[in-house]
Amino acid sequence: MKFSFAIALFASAIATVAASPYPPPPPRDVVAETNAYRFARGLPPRSPMRRATPVQAARRSKPSGVSGSCNTGSVQCCQSTQKADKSLVGLLGALIGGVVPLGTTIGHNCSPLSVGGIGGNSCSQQPVCCDSNHFNGLINIGCTPKLVVGVIKMVKVYKPGKVAIVLQGRHAGKKVVVIKQVDEGSKDRNYPHAIVAGIERYPRKVTRRMGQKKLAHRSKVKPFIKVINYSHLFPTRYALELEGLKGSVTVDTFKEPTQREDAKKNVKKLLEDRYTSGKNKWFFQPLRF
Repeated sequence: MKFSFAIALFASAIATVAASPYPPPPPRDVVAETNAYRFARGLPPRSPMRRATPVQAARRSKPSGVSGSCNTGSVQCCQSTQKADKSLVGLLGALIGGVVPLGTTIGHNCSPLSVGGIGGNSCSQQPVCCDSNHFNGLINIGCTPKLVVGVIKMVKVYKPGKVAIVLQGRHAGKKVVVIKQVDEGSKDRNYPHAIVAGIERYPRKVTRRMGQKKLAHRSKVKPFIKVINYSHLFPTRYALELEGLKGSVTVDTFKEPTQREDAKKNVKKLLEDRYTSGKNKWFFQPLRF
């Protein structure tokens, strides 16, 4: 009796497991439980594994710094350089008492230059590294161009007549023409700036049917003059001929309101005359944004 009861209990347990909605656990030979087993059992998926690649662990390359020293000699600032030809090789050989290879770069009127501009030295020409110095810098042999940080002056972009675009302020997007540039700054403004003149209100469209009075009214412009920082200007490749604008606006113009208004009237007359004559029509057309 007891044996038959045990067999019936075991059979009912097997039937219960077989009728269970959950699948059996993964086999023992499976190392990790897959998401398929977890989904079938109603469990959320496992979080994805992030495997590092050799590219991520590789060392990043960095740009090499600019060397401020010369391996062949001292940094020199020469007024001019030239290649040694046949006639110059013989002359230099007689002067220095040695052999000068053909094609060697020769520097004339060179002076030592401190690296990085230390001591206030600057060079408007290309700094060079020279092998040897003769006659107190009059002749330098074996010169090669050298880039020295803080020695080469920046190219002057803004000049009188240069057309630029205002980037900030109430006149942003307006075309201006540079009247005077101050690259080194001044006592009042210790930053590079320029005195510019532009058009605040451009001329309006005209047609043939309009009378002379209406044409003159719609051809008027409203100018403005301003001192603007270089960082608030965007230079263009265009230039405007300055016939009467050069002396119309100066630094002293902005000190007195009356002088400022007189200067604006003068600029207004000059711009209107240029517009009616048909010159530089592109300057009198507003930019479309």
